[in-house]
Amino acid sequence: MLTRTNFTNCMNRLLAFFGKRLTDQQLDIYYTKLRFVADEAFEEICDELIENTKPNPSYLPSIQSFREAWVEWLDRHPDKYAREYEETWCPECGGRGYFEVEYRSRRVKGFSERQTALARDSGGEAWYDTIVPCGRCENWKRTFPTQGKLRPRKRWTREEIEKAEGLRFKNNHPGRELR
Repeated sequence: MLTRTNFTNCMNRLLAFFGKRLTDQQLDIYYTKLRFVADEAFEEICDELIENTKPNPSYLPSIQSFREAWVEWLDRHPDKYAREYEETWCPECGGRGYFEVEYRSRRVKGFSERQTALARDSGGEAWYDTIVPCGRCENWKRTFPTQGKLRPRKRWTREEIEKAEGLRFKNNHPGRELR
C-alpha cells in the first residue's frame, strides 16, 4: 500500500519535472485513487515517467495512466507482489484475470462516468484502452483491489465484452484467440 510520504515525495518529483502545480485537493484525489499501489511500484512508475516522457507543462499523467502502469509493473514483477490468491488456469482470460479492451467515448454500461468522460472527441471513433476483470475466475484479485471503492463494480466475460456496444477487445490481448 502506498504511504502518504512516499506518494508526496514521488509526486513532487513528477510535478517538478513536468513544471506543474496541483492543489492539495487534487493531490488528495490522486492519492485516494492510487493508494492501493505498492510503494516500490509507485517509485518505479514515477521514475519511468520521468525517463520516458518529455517535460511538458501542459501534461501530467492521469490516474488511469498510473493504474495501467501499475498493471504493467505487476506483469514485470510477479515475484514482488504478495499474492493472497492462487493463480488458476482460466480458458476465458488465459489465466491473467483481466481482459485488455478498448471502449468508445460515450457511456458504456459497467464503467464509471469518469472513465467514459475521458473522451475528448465525442463525434468520431475515439477508442480508449483499459482493463476489465474476468468474470469467470478469481485471478482478477491479483491485479485489482478487492475491497473498498476501488473494487471493480463489474466483472466481464468474453461473451459480455463481445456483445457490449462501445466495447471491444484490444488487438494484442493474449487471451483473444482462446475461443
